[in-house]
Amino acid sequence: MSPKRTKNIGEVSLEKDRVISVTKASAHLAEIMRKSGEAPTVVTQNGSPIGVVLGLELFIEMRELARHQLESLEEEGGGQDDQQAESS
Repeated sequence: MSPKRTKNIGEVSLEKDRVISVTKASAHLAEIMRKSGEAPTVVTQNGSPIGVVLGLELFIEMRELARHQLESLEEEGGGQDDQQAESS
């Protein structure tokens, strides 16, 4: 048995069992949604990735992480702006 060939887009693995065409995705949406908690599924159109189906828990975690990172950046940037304003 030969190893699976995979490609990556950023950190998203394009393993064959986690990539589906938009046509097949629309026909099997309920099944894809049930499996979305296990790992994200990349949806393609004409062979090119166009979207990702991921579970709600992962989506919430990603939003929280993004929110925390944005807050950290704003705090860091705010501190620098305050220092620049004081020196003017």
